[in-house]
Amino acid sequence: MRASRLASAREISYAIGARVLAAKLYREQGGKVAWVTALSPVEVLYAAGIMPLYPEQYSAACGAFKTSLKLVEKAEEAGYSQDLCSYFRCHIGHVLSGEGPLGGLAKPDILLLSGNLCLTRVKWWEILSEKLKAPLFHLDIPFVAEEDSWHLEYVRWQIEELMEFLAEAGVEVTLDSLKRSVELSDEASKLWNEVMDLRKVRPCPMGARDAFTSMFLIVTCPGHPVAVVLLKRLLKEVRERVADGRGALEEEKFRVMLDNIPTWYDLWFVDYLEERGAISVAETYTYSVWSPRLDFSKPLESLARKYLYAGLNESFERRIKAALEVAKEFEVDGAVIHVNRSCKPYSSWAYELKNALRDELEIPSAVFEADMTDPRVFSREQVRTRLDALIEAMSERARR
Repeated sequence: MRASRLASAREISYAIGARVLAAKLYREQGGKVAWVTALSPVEVLYAAGIMPLYPEQYSAACGAFKTSLKLVEKAEEAGYSQDLCSYFRCHIGHVLSGEGPLGGLAKPDILLLSGNLCLTRVKWWEILSEKLKAPLFHLDIPFVAEEDSWHLEYVRWQIEELMEFLAEAGVEVTLDSLKRSVELSDEASKLWNEVMDLRKVRPCPMGARDAFTSMFLIVTCPGHPVAVVLLKRLLKEVRERVADGRGALEEEKFRVMLDNIPTWYDLWFVDYLEERGAISVAETYTYSVWSPRLDFSKPLESLARKYLYAGLNESFERRIKAALEVAKEFEVDGAVIHVNRSCKPYSSWAYELKNALRDELEIPSAVFEADMTDPRVFSREQVRTRLDALIEAMSERARR
């Protein structure tokens, strides 16, 4: 039996779609819209009254709406290689054709790029700037092996540059509005962390589908009141399940950790695990870097720290250490690792993580290769074989 869904998570899914539609109306009424990459300091945009939209999130939505294949093929017809990130191909296919779910994204007045995760983003946003004639701000995030004060100073300086960039575009950011935005972002982080931590409880009150849906609030709306309102509802419902001793699964046999961005067009692998009694209690994608606590009295310093430590710009050692801590805290019995064809920075550690889980914690893993929004490289048969082997390994581990 599959995990029971949370009503509040479904409400969040409706809010995601409503946000795409609302952006068009906002722009028609004179408001400004920005297209931004994930892990960009959108608190600054909210403080300026600018509505951020996320092409990466839209590509994920295209996968969920089963339209991503048509869009990536349109990008390939225009000369973009199939070897490029499918988020990029999907979104460029949308830009070139005007097609896509929810009527497409409202056109941007400003483009904001945070180069903390991948080089594809840099060219992607440059192409958008050229095609849409929209001004572009590139926030450069350095690689972090060990913490150093100059990293924070460098990122803080760039956030100040972003505020100047917005002023030149005719939008002012006041200190009071920025503090309020950072305060809301911190409250959203607090709520999200509480929800995630409650998944340590046995039985786990929240499955992967609800986590993947709900995470879009903490990714796209930090600094906006809607994130706080909806996350409060989510936390309330999760707490009620914990208080009643109800898990997302009727019978929880195994607790697993999922790694990497999911296959948005087909979350069948999550359902298959749940039908075998295995529930995802933590995902490296939902739990990791989205929700650090902030100090609104020091907004620039807080934002610099939040967006400096973006996970994939950190060393293998730091990332694996964090993943092992999650595995121990959530008492996982196994891991499912997606080698994502589109996201090489995220997938480059797959076998290092598998080996670390095995050697340090004696936790077995299933590794499968696929893509986050291109369904042509996903095979249910291959994944089923890997998951069956994982279930068998977890069963053997439980018998010892």
